[in-house]
Amino acid sequence: MKVATETGRWESTAVQRRFLEDLFTRAVARLEPARLVADRWSEIAARLPALAARPAEPAGRTLIIGYGKAA
Repeated sequence: MKVATETGRWESTAVQRRFLEDLFTRAVARLEPARLVADRWSEIAARLPALAARPAEPAGRTLIIGYGKAA
């Protein structure tokens, strides 16, 4: 399937939409926080030894609040 004509215009909006959706999906996948941390966990743990240790169990009810993209 030809994506663009000789004038540089898209042949159809469906092709353009698929291209942009694919581009967005790939960009988001590359920036997935869990993957980024997993890839560099040994380096992070070496610099911050407290992260490598298993934390003690909380002594009661724990409330975790997050806001934003990283949450």
